[in-house]
Amino acid sequence: MDIWDTIKQELSNRIPAESFNEWFADTYQISNENGKISVHVPEPYFSDFITRYYNDFIKQIQDELKIDMDLEFTSETEQQAENKVKESNAVPVTGKTQIKKKSFFQKPRFNPNYTFSNFVVGPTNELAYATSMAVTENPGYTYNPLFIYGGTGLGKTHLLHAIGHKLLIEQPELKILFLSAEKFMNDYIVAVRTKKMDEFRMKYRNCDIFLVDDIHTLAGKTGTQEEFFNTFNELFDRQKQIVLSSDSLPKDISRLEERLMTRFSWGIIADIQPPELEVRIAILQKKAEKQHIQLPNEIALLIAKKVRKNVRELEGALNKVIAVAKLNDKKITPALVKKSLQVYSNDNETITPEMIIQYVSDFYKLTPNKLKEKNNAASIVLPRQIAMFLCKTLTPLSYPQIGRAFGKKHHTTVLYAVEKIRKKIKDDPKFSRLIDSFKISIK
Repeated sequence: MDIWDTIKQELSNRIPAESFNEWFADTYQISNENGKISVHVPEPYFSDFITRYYNDFIKQIQDELKIDMDLEFTSETEQQAENKVKESNAVPVTGKTQIKKKSFFQKPRFNPNYTFSNFVVGPTNELAYATSMAVTENPGYTYNPLFIYGGTGLGKTHLLHAIGHKLLIEQPELKILFLSAEKFMNDYIVAVRTKKMDEFRMKYRNCDIFLVDDIHTLAGKTGTQEEFFNTFNELFDRQKQIVLSSDSLPKDISRLEERLMTRFSWGIIADIQPPELEVRIAILQKKAEKQHIQLPNEIALLIAKKVRKNVRELEGALNKVIAVAKLNDKKITPALVKKSLQVYSNDNETITPEMIIQYVSDFYKLTPNKLKEKNNAASIVLPRQIAMFLCKTLTPLSYPQIGRAFGKKHHTTVLYAVEKIRKKIKDDPKFSRLIDSFKISIK
């Protein structure tokens, strides 16, 4: 068994079987020379996909097995590489040269786990889910462009894959491009350097569906922004569907040209916030079910209370608990969960205003200082009032003590905030459930 086979065997125990079969079953080691392992993949885009989505798994396995070697993924076999060298050294033949027409639209491969059916919907992501579904019903005409934003690991990439999956099945004739903004930038740089801008534009301006992940990485890239602007206009004018994801609102992406900022806001902007407790529990149970593991409600609740920020971290915590249970041949119990996830939180930790301010800030995508400074913008006032209410509800602090925690606010400001939130809880059942979720999560 060679080194790559050893890594593959470990991978097969850590990722879903369908994902392993899709991306790794047909790979094999070509060579092991000069501290580098060359691995053959069936198609060129396998390399990008494996590096992007499975790099952490592979690095972890290498560390555990003490394999200190670089991995290189290539779609060429050893013989093909040798033939290419021979061809480049051969004397060119006079006469007509037969040019093979390049196909820009290979059928894209999407993560088989990232489908609409596997996406757990809740109050914090229902708009993003609904609009993503809508664009697959009438691409190019409903919500174009669709701009999805939210923090890391909350499901933006999942929705882009889900859109691609559904369209591939229902409208296979469509030309779909799915890529990261960084890939667009790299392709643009190569096209400029090799003087192949015509090919670049032929590829990017003749698709039907344009799915671009992490668009915020274009910030400050003047030349790339210019080309993306022209590509966007061309596709939009021909009513081709554009879906973009970002970690920020268009107006909050630093060094983004105003004309791009405006265009990104032409359609609909849908945000994804950290999932509420009930949604986190549902996500855990769905993930466990896919691994054919029964996860009792009390166990799901325990994990969900410890991991609050994003879905990716939540899934990582579940995988760690499952791995520890398997390695020790034990059942998943509350004691095992607490021991496995000690790094995530401390059950005996006293709730402080700083903890509450941090939690509310994370939920509303603000910095803690925003809640403490003198700022009466509507986007700041409500989160600040909620945080003050939670401080009064979850801690023994007095109004003046809470006021000092919020940048030396007067105690009457805290009193007003608490009463305001109490009234809103009474009048708005949905808001009341949100506050209840905050309380459970913080506890």
